Amino acid sequence: MANRAPVLEAISDKTIATGQKLTFSTKASDPDLDQTLTYSLTAGSGATIDAKTGEFSWTPTTAGSYPFTVRVTDSGSPTMSDEKSFSVVVTQPTATAQTITFAALPDVSTSAGPITLTATASSGLPVSYTSTGPASLNGNVLTLSGSAGVVSVTASQAGDATYAAAAPVIRSFTVSAEASTACFEDRSVADFTQGTTDANTVVSQNGTIGVTLKPQLAEEFTGTALPTGWQSANWSTGGTVAVANGVLSVNGAHAASTATFGPGSSLEFVATFSASSFQNVGFAGNFAFDAPWGTIGTGNGGGVYAFTDTNREGVLLDGTLLNTSHRYRIDWTATEFIYFVDGVQQAKISSTASTPMLLQVSAYNVATALQVDWVKITTASSSGSFTSRVFDASTAKAWQAATWTADQPAGTSVQLVQRQGNTAMPDAAGALSRPWPAAAPPWAATRATSSTAPTWPRPWPVPAQPCAAWPSIAAKPRG
Repeated sequence: MANRAPVLEAISDKTIATGQKLTFSTKASDPDLDQTLTYSLTAGSGATIDAKTGEFSWTPTTAGSYPFTVRVTDSGSPTMSDEKSFSVVVTQPTATAQTITFAALPDVSTSAGPITLTATASSGLPVSYTSTGPASLNGNVLTLSGSAGVVSVTASQAGDATYAAAAPVIRSFTVSAEASTACFEDRSVADFTQGTTDANTVVSQNGTIGVTLKPQLAEEFTGTALPTGWQSANWSTGGTVAVANGVLSVNGAHAASTATFGPGSSLEFVATFSASSFQNVGFAGNFAFDAPWGTIGTGNGGGVYAFTDTNREGVLLDGTLLNTSHRYRIDWTATEFIYFVDGVQQAKISSTASTPMLLQVSAYNVATALQVDWVKITTASSSGSFTSRVFDASTAKAWQAATWTADQPAGTSVQLVQRQGNTAMPDAAGALSRPWPAAAPPWAATRATSSTAPTWPRPWPVPAQPCAAWPSIAAKPRG
């Protein structure tokens, strides 16, 4: 009997969204029961069909309409076949809308301090910022330049595979020049850098502007690579460690210092923890994150916690800290770890850990990255000093009070000394050093701090009336 052609059942047209997998089985029969049927695609690309079972499989990536033809061939002599054509319509899924909440920013004067921006996206994804006008941005911290004008800040969220880009929200405010005052003051980085630090002090530019004892480690993550003295590795496949736009981003990976630190150290950092579990910043016994350790992190999720290797359940610091930038601090003493959020103490955990530890930034899972804007570690120094620029009153004046603010832990002291004389530089020959206040211009101040017990230095001095409400030292001549 002559070989008869197989019969392929009709295949209906299909519809599927991009990124989804389309699978279905084609069916054919042959009146010659002893024949073996083989399936193939004669039209269409990117898809596959199982030659024996006729199962079709395709995952489209681009929207459109795509034609395919399936052929079934028997094993007779001569071979006979049948074909059926169909189309697949590929649609682009609709992304979920999201919105940005960004409160209005009040007008300020040129002496205002750094402004922390707190916009949030309804998706929970991190918000980014750009600005115009007399100010600069570092992450979500806006710092005024000291000039008057209008500052505009745009909050954006670009979306992802699930959420569409949010409509940007712009907030503008006016920066007004202050009325001139009859006083001299240091209140900006530019003011302080005109003075002279010694080997144990630096001008602090992170957070509060002022003078602080020199930290052992200070990183602002400029450039595009990890700083010298850092190491990194992946925890998970696809993990990344990236440095860009002044931010260290860690995702499914970890980065750590090669240097170690001991009790008496204080770690400060600005970070944005996501809702992903097992994100941590803190001290760790080694690069593998073995005990001992004292960290701030997300644990199993649901908030930001304080942890040690002796308290692995952790202490909840706050459930509302996720996905927004905050300033954190861990003070490591001989008997405990003390945890702060935005300058407020939130927890203590007893620990007698004394083994030198690394600074570790870790995000175990590949998800939304852990971001760190800056980090520094300080330890107690015996003393340090800073000499201000010269304040010249131009004519003879009787100097009144000097005012300042110091973050001064227990067991430490701050001393203010002035030098004055009728010379361009009051520490030149003939200048006098006297207790404050004293008379005759010009004038320069030397500030010193000392520690008689283990502690952690903080920026000082900072603002005080009558001159400014900003990190400063102010001296007012009586005319």
